[in-house]
Amino acid sequence: MQIFSHLHPRDLLRISWTTKAFRRVLTTTSSKTVWMDSFASVEMLPPCPDDMNEVEYASFLFNPLCQVWIGDPSARFGFLCSG
Repeated sequence: MQIFSHLHPRDLLRISWTTKAFRRVLTTTSSKTVWMDSFASVEMLPPCPDDMNEVEYASFLFNPLCQVWIGDPSARFGFLCSG
């Protein structure tokens, strides 16, 4: 797990997409410190919002696909892509 913490969050996110085993390992609450260490390596990156977990935040920042929140707007901030 320590090796993962040295990766850029974008790379960590992509690894979590590769296999079910990696997804299972990297999306558990015990991997939170791995994600936090990974985010700390990115200069001027705002902290993870309170209403998102680290995986959601990484996806919001580094997933090339559009992100749209469909739900109660008071529960989370909404975000849309611009194309």
